[in-house]
Amino acid sequence: MIVRILAFSIAVFVAQCFGNVHAQVDYLLDSSRDEQATFQSEVRQEIADLESRLSELKSTLSPVSVTKPAQRIPFDDAATVANSSYECFTDCKPLVANDWRGSFPGSIRIPGSPVSAKIGGFVRVDSIHDFDAIGSRDNFDTSTIFTDGRDGESTRFHARSTRLNLDVRWPVYGSQLRAFVEGDFFSENDAFRLRHAYAEWGPWVVGRTWTAFTDINALPYTVDFESPAAFVLARRATVRWTHQLEDRWSTTFAVEDPRVILPRPEGFEGDLSFDGQREPWPDVVSRIRYEGPNGEHQFAGIIHFVGFQSGVAPIQTETGWGLAWSGYSKLFERQRLSYEIEFGTGIGNLKGLPEAVPNPFGGIDLLDLFGATVGYEYKWTEHLSSNLVYSFGQTNNAPLVAGDTIKNTTYVAANLVWRPSQRLEVGGEYLFGRLEKLDGASGKANRIQMSVRWFLP
Repeated sequence: MIVRILAFSIAVFVAQCFGNVHAQVDYLLDSSRDEQATFQSEVRQEIADLESRLSELKSTLSPVSVTKPAQRIPFDDAATVANSSYECFTDCKPLVANDWRGSFPGSIRIPGSPVSAKIGGFVRVDSIHDFDAIGSRDNFDTSTIFTDGRDGESTRFHARSTRLNLDVRWPVYGSQLRAFVEGDFFSENDAFRLRHAYAEWGPWVVGRTWTAFTDINALPYTVDFESPAAFVLARRATVRWTHQLEDRWSTTFAVEDPRVILPRPEGFEGDLSFDGQREPWPDVVSRIRYEGPNGEHQFAGIIHFVGFQSGVAPIQTETGWGLAWSGYSKLFERQRLSYEIEFGTGIGNLKGLPEAVPNPFGGIDLLDLFGATVGYEYKWTEHLSSNLVYSFGQTNNAPLVAGDTIKNTTYVAANLVWRPSQRLEVGGEYLFGRLEKLDGASGKANRIQMSVRWFLP
């Protein structure tokens, strides 16, 4: 009996203890729910306050114009021209003040302005060995080949074709303005020589650069600095306007600096004061151009005014003209064929040749010119390529033209070029040239040349 009473008492005690525990747990759970609800309410209030402050800040900020990056558009041997539009004017500021990256590849941005600039060029060293006599030891100018049969084997090292340039671009009223200056040391006593100095804005180019008659993209690659003998490769001060036609076609009109080369003729007794040559009007050049995925082609024309004056006599003026068809085509994945054919009368200045001679009647006779160049390129690998180049040029005769004037010239080149990286180029080339003069004298020249170029970053 006593045992039953004790067992009942213990059971009652345990039941009361468990009841208290359940009550305590329920109390704690209720308290935790209240605190969590309070905390969530406080967090929601803080988020609402932050959103309100962010809205106030946005309302006080003015819109920022973002400068679009420039597009790469091919333009001559020196560089790439950007012709993209901008959404800011001359007083716009860069979006990120500490961003030094420029608007075109390789350029840096001038702090606090939208102006981007790049210093470019290359260091080049040439090794040349001539097996025959030639007047131009640094470049293969076939017009200087000796025709008297003399020996002239020689070796030459130089770095005169090292080149430096400065490219600066900035947005101006919806288009990008580009200023480009370039020079090398290919002159007397290795003095710095101006090659290009021009500004480009939209369709306009003003300054000194390749004449619009030249198709620089059709120029075959040679290790020789001179380039093919008959290829028109001339730089002139110019004012040029280009209009984009439908799809891939464009047309260009330009007025350019005229140059007249007028040698003293045989048997002429007049007074050739100031060399007798005059440039009465600028050259007028026009071209139409097609640029497609597998090649580019161009047809160009030039009108050139040739003036002559003997003493105080009135200036005699004749009108020269010329036409050129040029371009290149990608034959297959690794092959490229380039060409140029030009002809005309009184345009020898484009190749540094005489273009007219005075006649016995007080006037001048214009000289005809014909030239043809073809180049074939084959890429052996991604880094190794070869080029074969043939070029032929010819001028006509006139009654008072000196007998030692050039009649025709031939230029042949074959090379192997290795480009292991974007900053290094190594090339070797064999060159052959032939010169014939109006009096029948002729000569030939053979040369081998090695070149190494390091391009600036």
